[in-house]
Amino acid sequence: MTTAIIILGALLLTAFAIPRPGRRILPVYAFIVPAGSIVEIELPLGPPFNTLSSLLGACVVIAILVHLAAYRDGRVPTLPLAMWMVFLAWTMATALYAINSAAAFETVLVAIPLVALAIMVGLTPTDDEDLDAVRLGLIVSGVAVGIYAVGLLASGASLTDVEAEGRLVIASSGGVTDPNILAASLLLPFALSLERLILGGTRYMRPRAWRALGLAGVLLTVFAITITGSRGGLVSVALAMVLVLWFARRIPGARHMVRRAAITVLGSIGAVLGLVVIAAQVAPGSRVAEVIHVLPLGRISDTEAGGSGRIEIWTTGAQLCREYCATGSGIGTFPTAFNQVFAFSGVGQSVGADRPAHSIFLELAVELGFPGFTLLILALLAEGRALALAELRRTAAVKAAFISVLAANLFLSTIWFKYFWLVVVLIRMVEHPSPAGPDVPAAPPDRVGTRRAPPLARA
Repeated sequence: MTTAIIILGALLLTAFAIPRPGRRILPVYAFIVPAGSIVEIELPLGPPFNTLSSLLGACVVIAILVHLAAYRDGRVPTLPLAMWMVFLAWTMATALYAINSAAAFETVLVAIPLVALAIMVGLTPTDDEDLDAVRLGLIVSGVAVGIYAVGLLASGASLTDVEAEGRLVIASSGGVTDPNILAASLLLPFALSLERLILGGTRYMRPRAWRALGLAGVLLTVFAITITGSRGGLVSVALAMVLVLWFARRIPGARHMVRRAAITVLGSIGAVLGLVVIAAQVAPGSRVAEVIHVLPLGRISDTEAGGSGRIEIWTTGAQLCREYCATGSGIGTFPTAFNQVFAFSGVGQSVGADRPAHSIFLELAVELGFPGFTLLILALLAEGRALALAELRRTAAVKAAFISVLAANLFLSTIWFKYFWLVVVLIRMVEHPSPAGPDVPAAPPDRVGTRRAPPLARA
């Protein structure tokens, strides 16, 4: 009965979204991405297609296809879209000679809908109201995950199960999220939250409400990323913060707001940490002290863990590259190739079998070979060029998220995950000027002596 209700709701949402997919269904998909993959639905399709986020992703694609057929107002594909199409074609071709054909075809079935979603959004006309709706959905998703984490701690519940070693995950009957992937999926909500704290907004809410939501998103996503215990996530969120501030500072008239936002964020984090430390010292047996004890903070500063076996995996990956980096072992086959070579890699410590590469660049170099790796780099460079040519007021947070997600994936092999392609979707939405103009209110002027910096102008 529950499954029928969910499917009926998804179909009704799809029909409702056909006139404006960018503002009626894409924000719902963006909101559900951090946790939707663990909400299973009783569908004829097996994992990983029997999840809420997969169902909504399919609904987005269907709504866009019907919209393009009915309204015939599609956009001309841009260079990045063409590069991703060629990349996907080579990815699919490697499945034909993969050393593990079952794993290869399973990965291809995951890759096709992810790339297709980015392509469909790239072909669909979008304006700044669509962008603001998706932005709002993403920020609220980060706030929701943060509130979930705070609620677990406040209620005295365990952060996670034993397998996650005391690190924050989101659990459901369908399983639990990986804490490192959860941290990486919050980078885009964090960057967008910080951007709204700086720039505010006027659509849907007043500027002060946008900034208040932005501050809540920043604090709660940082808290959630911290208690995932993901070292790569913390490094990446720090990088995202620096980049958002740097890009926003270059917007005419925004320098004053950048300084104010930086002071607000750092001051708020410092105040919270100070209050927590004082409370723990004053009342060692209090709930605050208990919470500090269960947080995975020791893992973040632990330098003896060897990066969770990454050094051994990367050493083995270097051996694999000598054998497979010409044409590739086939998409999705790094764990199989790892099992074949690990015993002869000269690594002294066993890290188990079927290990992922823990780096999308190493993974795709081995699986897709030099041609596929080159296509990946060209596609990423094309995305960077698209962001460089787009209007900075629309792209500051997206630029920061793009770079920080790539930084996180230096230590993760998660290119075939929804959060990675959601960044690509946002790039498709900001690369074209909006006919409505950016929803950015005028900024208070900077003061340097008696000179006044120009305010933020509406385009």
